Amino acid sequence: MYLRYTQGVYVIFWSSTVRISKLSKNDNHPIWALATVNFVDYSVPFILLDLGFSVIDATMIYLNERVIIVFKDERDMTNYLTRHKGLQIASAAVPLGSFK
Repeated sequence: MYLRYTQGVYVIFWSSTVRISKLSKNDNHPIWALATVNFVDYSVPFILLDLGFSVIDATMIYLNERVIIVFKDERDMTNYLTRHKGLQIASAAVPLGSFK
């Protein structure tokens, strides 16, 4: 979990498993988030970052008027030519925005 205060809103985000099916061995860990202004009332949790594979250990930074999210790619390292199990980044205009 991580707290980030911006424009009067706290963004709380974390990684959690989403079970694809009861028979699935491949669970997806997207980055979830919710927002609050007072730690009494909260938004409905939503998926902040879902790349179709597990990601964990995210953090946000601001750089050149962009929000950068740094996360760990949790895919299996079965191919040494891939960047799996390493840090990756995505960016958006706002903390609750669409990260690409």
